[in-house]
Amino acid sequence: MKRAWLALAVCLAVAFCTGPFLWQVLTSLRPESELTSMGLPSALSLESYRRAFAAQALGRALWNSFLVAGTTTALCLFVGAAAAFALAKLQIAGKRILLGGSLLASMFPSVATVSSLYLVILLIGLQRLAELMLAQRNTRRLMQEGAIEVGSGHYPLFILLHGSWLLAVLLTTPANAPMNIWLLAALLLLQVGRVWVIVSLGRYWTTRIITMPGRKLVRKGPYRFIRHPNYWIVLFEIAVLPLMFGNWPVAMVWSVANVALLAWRVRVENKVLDDRTL
Repeated sequence: MKRAWLALAVCLAVAFCTGPFLWQVLTSLRPESELTSMGLPSALSLESYRRAFAAQALGRALWNSFLVAGTTTALCLFVGAAAAFALAKLQIAGKRILLGGSLLASMFPSVATVSSLYLVILLIGLQRLAELMLAQRNTRRLMQEGAIEVGSGHYPLFILLHGSWLLAVLLTTPANAPMNIWLLAALLLLQVGRVWVIVSLGRYWTTRIITMPGRKLVRKGPYRFIRHPNYWIVLFEIAVLPLMFGNWPVAMVWSVANVALLAWRVRVENKVLDDRTL
């Protein structure tokens, strides 16, 4: 019985995937008088194909498309096979980040990156993925050295907040929405600040609250001026990205949620830092 249900599911999946293509082929074979009909054609005709090849140089266009697509496919196979071999067999720094970024990029159709909105979302998503991988590596190393994690209960809420933020911007912003150049410059400046924070903390940078008893607190980079520079960057970033495309509802809602979560996190982190400075 299970095999029968499985076979039925496979048949439905095949019909779902091939149905539109078969309907297009069937429509191309309809007589001109039945092009707007929704039922099966009364007869099959090649007249549409004859007119297409006779009226314009369709054959040459098809050959050009075949040549370009074939050459591109061959080049992609050559480069992709070489890169896959290197990633699989060689020890390369940041290999997991490259693999994760490649997987995330493949989730977006190439044509989607034509829109500035989709391109920005893709780049921010890749950045977040790379940061998570780096944070996990640093966290694992610090825990092996005797570090302690505090406030882990609320950490999944930050993952949910940032994931839903990007998804909300993507789903509620028109693809052709104009981009504010000044806010784009502000967003780029914020990314420079993120890199400054990560470089300043070095091996101690994580996305969790990790404390190392007996170790001195980092006092360089932006930490010479403010206590939580990374939170200020995120605070502005959550608002700037959607506002860059005129999406003020997402900027407002997720900013409020972010402030609420950060208020709780800062209180927990300040208590840990105060204990370290005693």
